[in-house]
Amino acid sequence: MKALKNFILGVFLLVLVLFIAAYFLVEFKGKEFLPATLQNILERPVAIEEVKFLPPMGLYLKNVKVEGALEAENIKLQLGFPFVMGPRIVFSSIDVEKPLLIITKTSEKKFAWGQALEVPLSLESPSASPEVAQTEVSPKTLQGIAIQNFFIN
Repeated sequence: MKALKNFILGVFLLVLVLFIAAYFLVEFKGKEFLPATLQNILERPVAIEEVKFLPPMGLYLKNVKVEGALEAENIKLQLGFPFVMGPRIVFSSIDVEKPLLIITKTSEKKFAWGQALEVPLSLESPSASPEVAQTEVSPKTLQGIAIQNFFIN
């Protein structure tokens, strides 16, 4: 019986340390870390005005803007258990307030999240002619995300 009590106490302390570490990580590094990480994943400019930790394992994001794909006044995310299953992240809930979500149909007749970004040819090669103004980059598709509850207010 004492071994079971020690095991439960050890698990409780481990979970408590993880929650405290997540809180401090989000509060002190979240504003810089999260937009940069999302920008690398989505390959689009991302702006987030405020990032806060929501107990038990969630995030509050204020004024989220993903260029050409999403704008929302507030987003509340809660991770599910287990948080990560292989290459997937599990969310128990996502609550989005006043969203503007852009979904496009590709030339292959598939739906993708976000519109194609237009990049000036002058950025790609300095010898581009001025007559041809722009070229398109295809929309980004996301895989490996499981969502149990999704709310739009």
